[in-house]
Amino acid sequence: MQAAEIWTFTPISEISEYSPALSEANRTLLESVPPNHQMNYRVQDPFDCFAKVESLVYGLSQTRNPVLLPFGPKLFSLTSLLVALLYPGLPVWRVSAERHEQPANRKASGLVYGLEVAFK
Repeated sequence: MQAAEIWTFTPISEISEYSPALSEANRTLLESVPPNHQMNYRVQDPFDCFAKVESLVYGLSQTRNPVLLPFGPKLFSLTSLLVALLYPGLPVWRVSAERHEQPANRKASGLVYGLEVAFK
């Protein structure tokens, strides 16, 4: 089955080397998605990311059955899971870049972000 619409969320980082590599790695996907369906979020602003994803899911849920596929930073995976808590039945699919991806040690950027969540 083919998706009726595809929306992308591109992380914007303070690490300048990150954006060109991300653009090149996702060039084929981004060429197939209309510019008005490509959204950016700053990795240092978790609430903004959450608000954008939740708003899109809310709007699409009125007429469609959205599915979240959290590629990218762990922040986006967490955001996807938190939004799914608000929308019972919203699928969040686990996605891996490679079929048999091996664990790897990666050096942290040194940047630390905080996120506090409270549902009432």
